[in-house]
Amino acid sequence: MPTINNTLPIKMTSLVPDQSAFSDVFKFGPMPVDVTLTVTTKGLVTAKKYSTEEMKKHFAPIAEKVIANTEKVVDEELTKLAAKLREFKKKPADAEAADKLVAETTLSVNNALASLQGAINAAVEARVKTEAQRDANLKEARAATAGKVGKITISLAAGIAKLVGTAGADVSSYISIAKDLKSAYDELRQQLKDEKQLAADVAAKLIAVKGASDASKRKELLTDAETARKKYRNHLSKYLEQMEAMGDSADQLARKMKEAKTLAKGVEIGAQAMTVKRQCTALQAKYQASEKKLDEMGELITQLGGKIDDRTTLEKLLALDKETIIEGVKAAGEAASLAKTGEDLVKTVAALA
Repeated sequence: MPTINNTLPIKMTSLVPDQSAFSDVFKFGPMPVDVTLTVTTKGLVTAKKYSTEEMKKHFAPIAEKVIANTEKVVDEELTKLAAKLREFKKKPADAEAADKLVAETTLSVNNALASLQGAINAAVEARVKTEAQRDANLKEARAATAGKVGKITISLAAGIAKLVGTAGADVSSYISIAKDLKSAYDELRQQLKDEKQLAADVAAKLIAVKGASDASKRKELLTDAETARKKYRNHLSKYLEQMEAMGDSADQLARKMKEAKTLAKGVEIGAQAMTVKRQCTALQAKYQASEKKLDEMGELITQLGGKIDDRTTLEKLLALDKETIIEGVKAAGEAASLAKTGEDLVKTVAALA
């Protein structure tokens, strides 16, 4: 029995070539349609042959109607999703709810795309049967559709993803705290440089006092040492004020994170803020101890002022200075760590903007 396979390729780059209607809330890739329709005809003597033009005339409109119906279904699903996501701008939902909506729509659209090939085949098969009522050569004809129809992945647009992630929270207050902290960290780094020099000046001037044998020179050097000590002492006082302010800001941020239960990264930010708070508290204790040692140094310098040969007091002074420097170095290391932790915190908060 003669058999002829009559084929017709059907190609579309995408069922929805224009994504501009949805680009404000989500994006998705193309949905290509690339199938080949085959109508197999048989006959006792000869099989019916369809030209390309005849295939287009008889069967292309049937396939195109099915494709148009699928396109309508897809467009409706995407339009519903866009409307729901736009509602988030008025009454934001959390990221989990948005992800669920996107997943449901993606599944629905992909199911429609997956059934398209079978729907085309069924529609053309029905047309062949109708044609067979008028043409005996088509009684044994069969339709088959082969090829592929693309799937899509929907992703939230940057603006809506950020809005959904923050669950509509007013992040301006968080950003404000982050900016204050960033300024504090910038100042902290500069102060760390100054601290090393100030501590070194105190040490150098006290060693110079120890090496002086002339009474008048020694008094002059003691005055220089006292000036250096006061500078260092004032520097630490500023440090303490700064640590207190930074700790308060971090504490405030941590409290806000507890209140913003739906805020993306809220738990992470809160944990980082508490780390900053703890580091500030620890540094305050160390610098308060250093302040106390510098005050004791001031008392010893006063005692030495009228005593040329009080080596015991001088050795105490030098030992106290060494202790102060050691503690200061440790504190400086922790301050550098604080700056790094704080900067990471600022970046996390700034990402909400």
